[in-house]
Amino acid sequence: MPRSVDLARWQPHLEEARRRGLTLKAYAAEAGVSLYSLYRASQAARASIDGAPPPASSGAFVPVRTTVAPASVALLRVAAQLPNGVSLQVETPAGGLASVVASLGTLRCSV
Repeated sequence: MPRSVDLARWQPHLEEARRRGLTLKAYAAEAGVSLYSLYRASQAARASIDGAPPPASSGAFVPVRTTVAPASVALLRVAAQLPNGVSLQVETPAGGLASVVASLGTLRCSV
């Protein structure tokens, strides 16, 4: 089971990589730290700055929250936060919502 990211541990590494102008991959190799953990910490730090919750780590499709649009609006705007940290927004006719949700459910999302 994936664990949550300890930002207190990884934030100094992220700051050092940024200060030195290194990619996370280059910094991880040079410092001998886990590239995967460094990427996860970077995602969690970015999400906390944006005000969004950190990406889900289960890899499973996350619940979808829908709102009802006024009858005069022909398009629905769907926003999704994928487990790999990717956010997207799609506008679809009201009848197309089921196909958008079904399409999102088939995406392979890396964690």
